[in-house]
Amino acid sequence: MRQTAVVNYSEAIAGRALKKAGISRPPVNPVTVAISLGVIVKFVFDDIPPAQIFQVKDKYYLIIKVHNDHEAMNFVIAQQLGHLCLNHFTKYEMDTPSQSKLSKEVTEYLIKEANDFANKLLMPESWLKKYFKKLSIQQIMETKYLFNVTYKTLIDRLIETGFATPRIYSFFPECELPPT
Repeated sequence: MRQTAVVNYSEAIAGRALKKAGISRPPVNPVTVAISLGVIVKFVFDDIPPAQIFQVKDKYYLIIKVHNDHEAMNFVIAQQLGHLCLNHFTKYEMDTPSQSKLSKEVTEYLIKEANDFANKLLMPESWLKKYFKKLSIQQIMETKYLFNVTYKTLIDRLIETGFATPRIYSFFPECELPPT
């Protein structure tokens, strides 16, 4: 029961963020979403984690490490926005998700919740229903490029929404099976 509540909550919050950003079709640029939420976005080339969001006084900053994998970068940015939009900073005593003073279990739960938000922000189920017509390798390739996400992100979301079963992983060797 709790899992369903979390899923619906993440979906509702992601939908509000998309609406505020004025985004009504794929692909979602999570930086545009961040800016619409009043987040100050900075791109750096330094040796830091892929993205970090943090608060200084009453402002939130999103620091993004520039790299070539834009699809993976989109997910990481969306995940960081998840921590912000799901109020992880106000509900929990945390500096950043990766430097949290929280227990390992709570930290893992918050990361899972932020990942769920990222999936729903980048690929709302209603959009998948509109653009994903049938399960085929060609359709998966087209949908991946349309939504600007990695194969793994797309396949995980297709399984979550019931468009595919875990058997689909056998067709994409670059996607690891999730832990059982």
